[in-house]
Amino acid sequence: MNLDASSFLTVNSDTGELFTSRHFDYEQSVHFQIRVTALDRGEPQLSTTCTINVFVRDQNDNAPVILYPVQTSGFIAEDMVPVEAPRGYLVTKVVAVDADSGHNAWLSYRIIKATRPGLFMADLHTGEIRTLRTFMEDDEPKQTLSVLVTDNGHEALSATATVSITLGDGLPVLKAHFEFVDESQNSDDLTLYLIIALSVVSLMLIFLISGVIYFKLCRHHRPSLQQRNDICKSRRQPTLLY
Repeated sequence: MNLDASSFLTVNSDTGELFTSRHFDYEQSVHFQIRVTALDRGEPQLSTTCTINVFVRDQNDNAPVILYPVQTSGFIAEDMVPVEAPRGYLVTKVVAVDADSGHNAWLSYRIIKATRPGLFMADLHTGEIRTLRTFMEDDEPKQTLSVLVTDNGHEALSATATVSITLGDGLPVLKAHFEFVDESQNSDDLTLYLIIALSVVSLMLIFLISGVIYFKLCRHHRPSLQQRNDICKSRRQPTLLY
């Protein structure tokens, strides 16, 4: 067995069975090769070597780590939001990472505790915290949320972020923070424009087809030049009476 693999595996010299000598870590080593040599006891001694490829499968062994808001003992970062903020206003965003790979690192977010339930929502996939309604006079000026961040492992691991929000009077309302609220209206406008455009194109197509049909009918019923000349000649010939 080669030197690099010897730290991961051991081989039984009598049976050829391979055993792990320590835990694998997918994040450090995804794949490695093992070369095992088999020797006989004859004279002369003969041998053969085979190569074994070992692929390490990721295991959900890392819990999510909260990057923002900063979670330190005795200090929680506060986010300010204007009291005039409309429904759907982007207040803050919970940012987390997971050291695992693939679907094990997919994260989901949800609010599990709030000072005023029903006032804020957390986007399931992005962690964005938005208002569900406008603020009222009886809403507390300081709101605290507990956001649970869960990974997508078979045995899911999680972490909890504490979000502190302070309502500020006179703060500017940033339009970019609630543009998503108008997406439905923009979608409706786009649908209306598409309907109008399709209607105009359809009418133009109908007029074009009607014009072609009318032109063909006129050509079919209009007498040819030779026919008109024959008619004129027949009218000009005098009628002989006997």
